[in-house]
Amino acid sequence: ELINEVHAALLKDDLKRAYRKMAIKYHPDKTKLDADVAAEKFKQVAVAHKVLLDPAKREAYNEVITLLWQIVE
Repeated sequence: ELINEVHAALLKDDLKRAYRKMAIKYHPDKTKLDADVAAEKFKQVAVAHKVLLDPAKREAYNEVITLLWQIVE
């Protein structure tokens, strides 16, 4: 879910900025969300960042998203 918030076409610097912004937003010590919810979202942000930084994983993600959009249309 959160991976969709960080658009797959972002440049590396943009990705880094977006990751930091979202990491702060969902950090359990910095948010007003329930601690368990914040921790889960924080983990999702970290996974999204890891996927989008790895070229092979990013390509696979882009292929899946393209296929999903074709199905929706």
